[in-house]
Amino acid sequence: IADRAWAPPPPPGSGTFTSTVHGSSTAGVDRSDTGVLGGALGDSKLRPYSKGNCAHCHEMHASISGGEPTPVGGTANWFSLFRTNYNVDTGGSKNEVCYYCHEVLNVSTTAVNYGRYDVYMGKTAAYVASSHNTSANVVWPTAGPPAPAVNDAGNCNNCHNPHGYDDGSAFINPIPSMVFKREQTLCLECHDGSPAAAARRIDLDIAKTYRHQVATYTDIHSAGEDKATLSANKHVECVDCHNPHMATRTSARTKGSNAISAANSPLYGVKGVSVSFSGTNWTAPSYAATYKLPATAEFEICFKCHSAFNTNVLTWGGAGALAWTDVGLEFSTSNQSYHPVAGALPAADPGANGSSRLNAAQLIGTDRTWTPGQTMYCSDCHASDSTPAIAGPHGSAIKWMLVGTYKNWPFQASANNGSSTATDWAYLTNGAAQDDTFCRNCHPDTSSTNSNNVHTTGDHQNSTDGRCLTCHIRVPHGGKVSRLINAAFTATNLPNRYWPNGNGGGFTPEMMRFVKTAYRSYSGGNSNCYARTCRSSHNVGSGETW
Repeated sequence: IADRAWAPPPPPGSGTFTSTVHGSSTAGVDRSDTGVLGGALGDSKLRPYSKGNCAHCHEMHASISGGEPTPVGGTANWFSLFRTNYNVDTGGSKNEVCYYCHEVLNVSTTAVNYGRYDVYMGKTAAYVASSHNTSANVVWPTAGPPAPAVNDAGNCNNCHNPHGYDDGSAFINPIPSMVFKREQTLCLECHDGSPAAAARRIDLDIAKTYRHQVATYTDIHSAGEDKATLSANKHVECVDCHNPHMATRTSARTKGSNAISAANSPLYGVKGVSVSFSGTNWTAPSYAATYKLPATAEFEICFKCHSAFNTNVLTWGGAGALAWTDVGLEFSTSNQSYHPVAGALPAADPGANGSSRLNAAQLIGTDRTWTPGQTMYCSDCHASDSTPAIAGPHGSAIKWMLVGTYKNWPFQASANNGSSTATDWAYLTNGAAQDDTFCRNCHPDTSSTNSNNVHTTGDHQNSTDGRCLTCHIRVPHGGKVSRLINAAFTATNLPNRYWPNGNGGGFTPEMMRFVKTAYRSYSGGNSNCYARTCRSSHNVGSGETW
């Protein structure tokens, strides 16, 4: 094969190959008519060969450069393969050797996307349309580890070594999934700007201060992990959020939606959670025990780790103000307030167990104008701060990966996001800089006539009564009281993470009861709230409270 334009994958050591799923003597490749493929797909001449024998893929007596007679009914193929596997073969097409076993065959008793005997289905319509199959950039870009000097874009061999690869590390070897590099290091061979475009330079984002820490964990993720396994083994890897065999390159998200498009999403084909909301205010939803595949909305992927589907969600972030909250509880459509991530807000308030949408004028922000009744993605608020923009929450220099013109909450400086000790609270100042907070990206300046009139009331325009967290909860995903209000007749009923400092302190929230009313109809008297220190003018007799 010396006359060939490029070299084959490096020959495996016997220990490497025989330790792979291809080379196993008990479960390896078997193309004989008595093997796992059986029937019409099997070849009787291969009966003498054991499972995992090289001859199941390489017909070693086939002609390479005319050294032996050309096999009857065929032409010479690279590496003595029994089928063409490369576009550069004579009359060839890529991946046909791989597709022989990794064919499209749904079997009711196997996992989704797996065919007979749990062999991964490779030649699906989704893979054929995926970016890793169609893009001319999907070529192995480096000389190490040794790999084909690829000139066959989209070939399986750009990522997978069919003989397995041992990187000599102390981790699991051969590398799982028969790839050339381990976990994120494989992805970063291309997603470091060579050859992936600058808008897909993930290497920059995952090196930032606040990031999904894919480089922190090794050999913890497994393709078959379930709820219990995930909860007990904290980790995140690229494939927790992306399916490399189904993802598409473009990120054409529909504004005002939360859906994952099969045609235009790097999230397509990923497992998510099936959630059922309780119907009762501030009550945790329930989750199906098994994954939803594929996820059809972005939040279903985020909920795998950031909701109580992960039974250890409240401990993964740390303690105090660092502790994660249960976003499944916060975004429940049964709550009195919630951002419309898991479902749209209705036009009519359903009553004690649900919320209602804002007026259109309240959805005109610095960066975006929304239409009442729309939904949103988690990544509308949490994403990269890179320029040019890199889609998705891979990493950011900003705490919580907040995006937009304004990235600070609930403080005046974004550097204090997440702090439990900072005191530069954002507050209402009739349009001055002190109220330029993250909320303004989607909601109007508080001095605007589009803002609710309670924000422009003179007594609220100061650094004490006008602090955002005087009335609102610190974690603004959703809450027990309408309009993300922190009203708690008994202050300790407000959970610690929703207090101003994120840990049960900072200062005592002012409101004790709250009564929601129509847009710009809030009274300056006793109709809408009951306050701790302003009780002479705010002492409504009943209302919502934590």
